[in-house]
Amino acid sequence: YASDRDVFLFLVDPDHEIEGPNGDGPLYRGFMVWNSEVGKTTFGLMTFLYQFVCDNRIIWGASEVSQLLIRHTSGGPARFAEQAMPALTAYSEGSVKGIEEGMKAAAQHQIGKTREDAYTYLIEQGFTQTAAKLGLSLAEQDGRDPTTAWGAAWGITAYARAIEHTDDRVLVERQAGQLLEKARMVVA
Repeated sequence: YASDRDVFLFLVDPDHEIEGPNGDGPLYRGFMVWNSEVGKTTFGLMTFLYQFVCDNRIIWGASEVSQLLIRHTSGGPARFAEQAMPALTAYSEGSVKGIEEGMKAAAQHQIGKTREDAYTYLIEQGFTQTAAKLGLSLAEQDGRDPTTAWGAAWGITAYARAIEHTDDRVLVERQAGQLLEKARMVVA
């Protein structure tokens, strides 16, 4: 999408599946890039894994969300050349082994011994009571272990699909991605 001042690019790769842990999947890689010629917004690059993208460009089941922002300053173009281009190239050409290992680590990482412990952990991590409660319920309904970071994140992204406003939904999905990232850091 482009205007005379702004641009927003959204690319996904539905041809290369990434198998999730315990047969969960498939997941796919995607990225977004945005910029404004008039400085209305910073340059942004966001990479993510996803389950499905609908025709309205809504990303369902986003996880592993990573973002790079570059302010419009005199050093912006150099920072783009040094950070954004290599990051995007590495992401698109990189092996999925690290992603798969991270998902397996999240599937093994316990966030609580019981569902109540998992609920308490999610609240401590900044999730709302509604997101934590419904996310854990949806994980269980889908046959996932809600006491693992993977199961809880799966349920929370399922809950996020029902959030009406995109910015609110993306915020919850990013929180779920952070939950997975924390699990990966603990196991690593």
